[in-house]
Amino acid sequence: MDFSEIKAIKNITWRGCVNFDFNLFEQGNQQEKSRRILCYGHNGSGKSSVGEAISHLKLASEGIDSVTADNIKLDIIGEGIVGIHEYSNNKNMKNIRVFNERFIKKNIDISEDEDLNAIIMFGKDVENETRREDIEKNIESINIKKEELDIKKKENEDRVKEIIDKSFEKEFIKPIRELGRNRNHTTAIRDYILTSRIDNHELAKENIQQDISYLNSLKQLRTSNKIPIQISKLPVLLFYDEIVLKKIEKPQLSAKEEAIINLIKSESGYTNWVETGKNLIKKTVDDCPLCLQPINKDILLSKIDEIINPSVKNFKKELDDELTKINNYDESLKKIEDQSNDIKQYFQVRDDLIPCVTSLIENINSILINTNELRSTIMERYENVYNELEPKSISVLLDNIHKFEKESLKNIEEIENIRLSYNESIDHSENKIKEFKNVIETKVFNLGANAIESYQKDLKNINAKYKENDNLLRKLKTELQSVEQELKNSTHGMNLINKDLSFIFLTENRLQLQPDSKDGYKYNVLVKGEPVKSSNLSTGERNALALVYYFKSLYSNHIVEETLKNSMFLVLDDPISSMDENNLMGLISYINSEINNILISSPKSRVLIMTHRWYVFDSLHKLFDGDSNGVVSFELIKNGQTMQQNFINLNNFKHKNGYKNLLSKLYSYGKKIIPPESVSIGNTARRVLEAYFTFNYRVGINSINNQREIFDRIKGNNQFKEKFMKTAIRLILNSESHLEDEMYQIGQEFTDNTFTDLEKQMTCQHILGLLYLLDDFHLKKYLQNNDENWETIENTIKSWINIA
Repeated sequence: MDFSEIKAIKNITWRGCVNFDFNLFEQGNQQEKSRRILCYGHNGSGKSSVGEAISHLKLASEGIDSVTADNIKLDIIGEGIVGIHEYSNNKNMKNIRVFNERFIKKNIDISEDEDLNAIIMFGKDVENETRREDIEKNIESINIKKEELDIKKKENEDRVKEIIDKSFEKEFIKPIRELGRNRNHTTAIRDYILTSRIDNHELAKENIQQDISYLNSLKQLRTSNKIPIQISKLPVLLFYDEIVLKKIEKPQLSAKEEAIINLIKSESGYTNWVETGKNLIKKTVDDCPLCLQPINKDILLSKIDEIINPSVKNFKKELDDELTKINNYDESLKKIEDQSNDIKQYFQVRDDLIPCVTSLIENINSILINTNELRSTIMERYENVYNELEPKSISVLLDNIHKFEKESLKNIEEIENIRLSYNESIDHSENKIKEFKNVIETKVFNLGANAIESYQKDLKNINAKYKENDNLLRKLKTELQSVEQELKNSTHGMNLINKDLSFIFLTENRLQLQPDSKDGYKYNVLVKGEPVKSSNLSTGERNALALVYYFKSLYSNHIVEETLKNSMFLVLDDPISSMDENNLMGLISYINSEINNILISSPKSRVLIMTHRWYVFDSLHKLFDGDSNGVVSFELIKNGQTMQQNFINLNNFKHKNGYKNLLSKLYSYGKKIIPPESVSIGNTARRVLEAYFTFNYRVGINSINNQREIFDRIKGNNQFKEKFMKTAIRLILNSESHLEDEMYQIGQEFTDNTFTDLEKQMTCQHILGLLYLLDDFHLKKYLQNNDENWETIENTIKSWINIA
């Protein structure tokens, strides 16, 4: 199977496009034999997406599942064959050659030498150069690791010597000797440790120092006094709330008795009674006039209650008993509080006493607060025996007291346990001292034994890593030699490339390559025989270099005849992205020449060229039109996620962009006859100005406002000339002026909301008015064949000039 069998790529889904059908070799319903396909589309119309989709056919044939990796979906329609997997093993698919941004990025690398001059590399050399740099970085990294391992190995071996210093003697041997061992035994311990390696030396010192510190605390404990103070047993308040809450019935009194009691209760009655008594017994004190004993109002009323109601006396006695209980209970609590304060002196020897004692004191105080409130409540009832208390008020106080009693009991138990433990530790301190001496000695011996084992283990790991890095280093050096040999043997047919560059630029030294004196696979870029700074290398020159390499890379080992035996599918995505007008035709001619050579020698090969420049599209179509099989031409239009492929018949399309046609559009728009192409009228206006001033005065649109000598040719009409200047400035600033956009723009330009329809019409009127004042005969020749005669057209344009 060859590329002539492929008719279309269907259901392309990629980069925001959904299920787009791209017909390669069909012209409407009529199957074409053409091997040349031209595609025109604005930037963003989907050309690059189509090119990438086609390039993935080649990757799939090479066993690279790029369709899945890049999230592309597509089907291929051929002679009875559908689906990409039908092509995955087809050798011809490997002959798909796509020129696009991916190709340039992968195969062209322009860098700088030490003088900032441009240096270029091509093809696999770009990949090999990157590989070489990566390998050299890896080799450098491994050498650094080896040096680090050497240092670590020596450090491990030197640590034994580091241990033999005065600080070790002071911090280890001396404390052990102070434990009471004889000198010979201590020396044996020292020698055993010093001949080994101690890993984590500082950590080991800290650990043993902590043990010795604890041993010293045991020695200090041996001479300490015991804690003699024992907290008393906490009393329990046995309070009977039913006594306080008991109900006392008020006695039934006669009216006379009520009156007497009320009289005594009243301030005036009581005072009169006392004063009367004073007069009778001739005394100045408050004595009873009946019994002659001192009296006060509260006692008098109390006695009256007891006399008239005998149960009051018994009730008050019960209340007195409860108050006595509370008072005795408080005294016991205060004694415990005093004991707790006394035990604070032992906080230094047992700091775990601090939270327990502090908590106990707080709980005792909380109990006292509640008993005091309970006492106040009882006294209130004592004074008003007939006023019943709220049961809840008593129960809350009792609950609080019982809660703090439980906490206090717990505190007292903890304090006693600590006291007993401390006193016991003093009794057993001597035995613990002996025991811990042995613990320290054992740790020191174990430290030495572990040091030897740790040293051997670490050294083994270091040697293994060293060997592993050595093997990797040898492998990388072998790989580096292979890459450097490939670079050394690299050749890209520099003479052929220079020959093609001369073809494009019509001179031998306009843009040439010269082998680099240091690295033969790199090339110096010369412009007019001189090295050029990388920053000064134009986009067009970079474009030309990439395109020439693309065509030269098609031939295996530069054997043209051998390569052309194979069927190829060439896809060029915007091969002329930016090129000055003087060299544009040279590049177009070069593309045509290379494609002709391939298609003539390889009858089953195909070529697809996609461009956003109408001039390139139109020029290539003219050059391709002589092919016996013709050329397929179409336009790509993208609207959101939808792409449309419109086939173009240039025989019906040629005059759409002619200068006469553009002038007619301006005239129609100026008369407020808005054609369907109104959205592109701004671009039409710029193209008319560009064409007229470039052809007649060799002045680009950007320079019109500076050409006063041109406008001086117009006598008078200063106001109109001034208004045109403003129009021209807005037209220039609204969008880039494009000789490179000599295309029939469809809805692409002059849609800025800053221009209203009226402003667009005035712009057209001003341009035609200016051309009329500069050369009315010029306009007559181009516009007189319209539906209107020249006299009518002339009067219309004059009216526009006068209005302005």
